[in-house]
Amino acid sequence: MCILQGPVAAKRSTVANRPIKDMLGDIENGLIHKILETVYGGDESQVPTIGYIGGSAPRTTDICVENGIHVQQTDDVFEYQIGSQTPDLASWLECISGPSVGWLRALLTAPVVVQEQSFIDNPLQRLFAPRKGQKVVVDHLEATISLYGAARSQTSRPLRPSSTPLAKSRLPSTKSA
Repeated sequence: MCILQGPVAAKRSTVANRPIKDMLGDIENGLIHKILETVYGGDESQVPTIGYIGGSAPRTTDICVENGIHVQQTDDVFEYQIGSQTPDLASWLECISGPSVGWLRALLTAPVVVQEQSFIDNPLQRLFAPRKGQKVVVDHLEATISLYGAARSQTSRPLRPSSTPLAKSRLPSTKSA
């Protein structure tokens, strides 16, 4: 790659035949230093850290109760059941993604995901769309999420409740080996 410098940049250049990696690295480090000084007073310990970038920040209110969603907890397993009132998609995903930032919140609340080389709307939001009688079981210890009941159907046959999950996913373990 070749970068042609303008007269101002060339005037300030002190090294001939400098690799682009070094030049862009210096620019990046300069921007990081400027933001650190401006926003955090130069104190790196004040910079917040999160497990991922994307999705939404957890809400502090009890979104599940506000939307009539029944929640049952046994150790690290949470069971979410929609009653007669069907919540809107955002509230339902907020409820089942839990109060902390992590794999489940990233999986469910990210508006887009990468598929091959394209950005697409998150298909899991359509899969987990709230329906009357639907149940979701999240096992945080095993890093699994299971979806039960309330399937969409293109037939005129009535759907019966089932104890078999419509979808079940196991994510890569976050436990250290």
